[in-house]
Amino acid sequence: MNKFAGGIALAFESRNYRLFWVGQLVNNLSVWINRAGIQWLAWELTQSFAWLGVIGAASMVPTLIFGPIAGTAADRYGHRRQLQTAASIGAGGAFLMCGVTLAGWMSAELLLGLTLIGGTTRAFTVPARNALVHSLVDHEHLSAAIGMNAATYQGSIFIGAAIGGAVVIAAGAGATFFIYGVSTIFAVVMIGLLDIEPHSRKGGERTSFLTELADGFRYAIAHGGIRTLLFMSMLMALCVQPYQEMLSGIAAEIFKGGPGIYTLLFSAGGLGSMIGGLWIARRGRTQGLSRVTRITSITALVGLSVFSLSPYLWLSVAAAIVTGTGLVVTAAAAMSLIQNAVDQEVRARVLSMASVIAVGAPALSAIAIGALASRLGVQGPLFSVALAGICVWLVLSRAVRRHGPGLESLDNEAASGSKSR
Repeated sequence: MNKFAGGIALAFESRNYRLFWVGQLVNNLSVWINRAGIQWLAWELTQSFAWLGVIGAASMVPTLIFGPIAGTAADRYGHRRQLQTAASIGAGGAFLMCGVTLAGWMSAELLLGLTLIGGTTRAFTVPARNALVHSLVDHEHLSAAIGMNAATYQGSIFIGAAIGGAVVIAAGAGATFFIYGVSTIFAVVMIGLLDIEPHSRKGGERTSFLTELADGFRYAIAHGGIRTLLFMSMLMALCVQPYQEMLSGIAAEIFKGGPGIYTLLFSAGGLGSMIGGLWIARRGRTQGLSRVTRITSITALVGLSVFSLSPYLWLSVAAAIVTGTGLVVTAAAAMSLIQNAVDQEVRARVLSMASVIAVGAPALSAIAIGALASRLGVQGPLFSVALAGICVWLVLSRAVRRHGPGLESLDNEAASGSKSR
């Protein structure tokens, strides 16, 4: 069994990681249930691609603003403490959104505001959660743990979106928000059960918050390998990831369907993501990940090109699976390489930059694509960004190849340390 599971089994030998994973599994499922509710409610309220883009971006824009601050705070005050605090506030926002919806008071503007609140709490949870993983497993199992996290999060689309669609049909969008709130509280409890050392700051002179924030930026920019991976992540975030925000409109306008077709398209991308995440988790090693990053990033871009022009539902489903696989493997591989190379003292700050890119950058593209889709139709803008992405990939691919050996080196273990927080 261990031979079949590969690196996955090794990561799950850690009790801390098992507790963390169970909490995140439940919470991740509810994230996509909640997202399905927001997206379909946005379409019902507005019937507008532009509004879909804006409301979809509302969950991501706060990360652009607060992401670096959140990473600095996590390194300064503790990864677990920040994760529990921000997640608890997010759960309260979900319950408020549920109550407003069930009372019949929801409007597009109010949905936008409440989604912004949820996006702000997410800006603080993501870097803290990513940095915490390093404290839960041995360094050599880090790639497997990150891959498993990616499979769990992205693969939850496959199940969570299907559940979300069913809940919307059976009980309305308000019920999806309630499920999200309860699941987030469960994840907070599981994080509290982790047996890890309390946060402690490195000795020496205490520096200011702004100085530590600037130090994180300087470190990431000066490190050629990490800088290149952040650019590759930005390419995926701008050119591939935003297609997910258009799916409810594509289901209605291209395929003349409702929640069922939307759920099918959303779940297809989630299935591909789950397959990709499980593959890289089973692979379980850092060596060769730079090559994996190059291959899967171009796979995602080609998959999106096909998806954007497809007039056939079956072809769109197949292309979404390919796109989802390439997207999540690229993200997990890049995150594993960054975690392998980064210094422990700036870990959350550097990971917050990755979060700003992965969560915040798609907001800019989603707004632009949504605005263009309202005037020109959705297929042309999607294909244009995919084609532009392929052109940029030709340049970035060479840089990833050049820095690959340094990023994959096992000698990075001594530099990155393993200080629990």
